[in-house]
Amino acid sequence: MKNILLILGHPSKDSFSNALLEAYKKGAESEGATVKTIYISDLDFNVNLSDGYRNRRRNGA
Repeated sequence: MKNILLILGHPSKDSFSNALLEAYKKGAESEGATVKTIYISDLDFNVNLSDGYRNRRRNGA
């Protein structure tokens, strides 16, 4: 059995990218694969990179 991880990086779940992800997931599951999905938009982290990676954050934040 195959294990597959799908990652949606698009911020909207109403996107064409999500439609492709769902179609792939459905096909993979119909063939017996175990599929897990990560939606980047659901993750709780600060994506503000206004300074890029030039300034490192301190105190584990």
